[in-house]
Amino acid sequence: MSNVLAMQTQDGTGSLVYATPLIPPGVYLLAFRNHETVWQFRSPKLVLWFSVATPGPALGAVLCRYYAVRSVATKSRAKGGQFQFGQKSDFYREFCRVFGAPARIDRISPASYRNTVVLGEVATVTMGHDQQPIPEGAKYSKVARLISLEAGRG
Repeated sequence: MSNVLAMQTQDGTGSLVYATPLIPPGVYLLAFRNHETVWQFRSPKLVLWFSVATPGPALGAVLCRYYAVRSVATKSRAKGGQFQFGQKSDFYREFCRVFGAPARIDRISPASYRNTVVLGEVATVTMGHDQQPIPEGAKYSKVARLISLEAGRG
């Protein structure tokens, strides 16, 4: 399953456009791919990217989990970018749920997810940022929360 579609532009040239998959909501095995930092709606975000590892029609679908963070090191999209988070953040709480409480909060990194498979809840996004319903053809899936570590990280 690919997240890139060829779309026709007004001048007839094909351009690559990012498309998010729609899979049935539920609990899936998710293999970590990478992380990046972004600015979205004037807010710094950490994005963790996962591939669905549960056998079935959704196998290989690429989904992401967004976290609000205090700050990011760059204003543009940066793969593997640096960021700051708080002890009450969703990122910290889910990290503790998956890996256990760390000895030092300043040593936490998304790199801990490398070569791991986690159990995650996938949900369908049905409302837009303006709280208006999203039409059927435009709905997409997201990782709603990470539940537990299933494989990796010895």
